[in-house]
Amino acid sequence: DGGWGGSKGDNGGYQLMNKTENVVLEKLKLMAINRVRLRKLHSIMAPIMVLPLLITLITGCLFQFAVISDRANDFLWLLDLHRGKFGKINLENIYPFLNAIGLLTLIITGIVMWFLMSPRRSR
Repeated sequence: DGGWGGSKGDNGGYQLMNKTENVVLEKLKLMAINRVRLRKLHSIMAPIMVLPLLITLITGCLFQFAVISDRANDFLWLLDLHRGKFGKINLENIYPFLNAIGLLTLIITGIVMWFLMSPRRSR
């Protein structure tokens, strides 16, 4: 007995081990595919979300500076941009939700990829 759970005349233990190895290999393949999909989703969403998030961040900060300097009425157009009103294109009703969904997707995929990273050994 080689420690594999079967005897020389009995292949049952070897077959069990092969089935177990196959299940483990299939799970590893699925994990690899999921990691690829996760990276792909993250890499697609990141460049799409850069502009809306920068617009939201910059207009929010600039408007707050206007409020601090008592000039908020002069810069109400910043609030329009901040809320998703881009001239004739008015996305005020869905812009916050699109920003939220995109940002949550980036956060979740980033955190999951971070947890899935194999720990690196220090040299």
